[in-house]
This record gives sequence, C-alpha cells and structure tokens, in this order.
Amino acid sequence: MANYPYIVAAILFLAAFTQSLSGFGLALVSMALLPYVVGIQMATPLVAVAAVAIEMVLLLRYRQALNVHAIWRIVLASVVGIPFGITWLRYLDERIVLIVLGVVIAGYALYALLGLRLPSVQGPLWAYLVGWGVQHIRTAGDCLCRLQSLGAKRI
Repeated sequence: MANYPYIVAAILFLAAFTQSLSGFGLALVSMALLPYVVGIQMATPLVAVAAVAIEMVLLLRYRQALNVHAIWRIVLASVVGIPFGITWLRYLDERIVLIVLGVVIAGYALYALLGLRLPSVQGPLWAYLVGWGVQHIRTAGDCLCRLQSLGAKRI
C-alpha cells in the first residue's frame, strides 16, 4: 500500500481543517478514519502528536482570547488521566477499542444530529471528572481540542 502516507496526510489535513473551522473535531475526524488505515495502536499517538502541533498553531493565533481560569481544572484532570488511557490502550484488544470508538463516534453524531442538549452542570468538581473520564474514551490529543473550545473564544 504505497499511497498510505498520502492517505494519512489527507485525513490529518481534513481533521485540521475541521478543527480550525469549528474549534473541535480534530480527534473526532481523524480517529474515525485513521484506525482503518494504520491501526488503533498507531493512530492514537499519531493523532496526539498532530493535535499538539495543530493546537499550538491555533493557540498562537488566538492566544489573546485564551481564558486559563476557565480551563485549568480540566487540564489538570486530563494530565492525570492521559497516562492511564495510554496504558489501557497498550493492553486492550484493538477490536474492542475500535468497537467502543465506533459507538462513541456514532453516539456523538446522533447527539449532534438530533440537536440534543446536555444538562448544565454546576461546580468545579465536574471539570475534574470530565477531564479524567473522557480521556479514557477519547484520544489524548482531543484534550487540546477541548481546551481550545472551552477556553478560547473565536474572534
């Protein structure tokens, strides 16, 4: 499969384009497609590295709008949760991880399609729980996607 580096680059470009337009979606788009090209064990760190690079560029562009006070709890919880997610990825069966990933993506797509709203949560404890728990489902790179959408306002 000689074209697979081009396919990976095209998927990452599409994911970065989605991220720059909407403020989220890099991990959602790339993790929906990349595991079928390079496998889940390679796709996860690839998306994490790409997300860091892309988010740094976007962070530089929108740095004046970053609200650190709004995101510090989720950052702290994510930093603690990411190593656990990466460790679990090494030991879980790839087929199971892909099924869970498919269910999460399909559930999110259905949620967005139906225009449902989650109840608002009060109190800082939720930021720790979300930052910790979501990292086990999403990729490590998606943490940075959420940081931008939670802490930075588009100008």
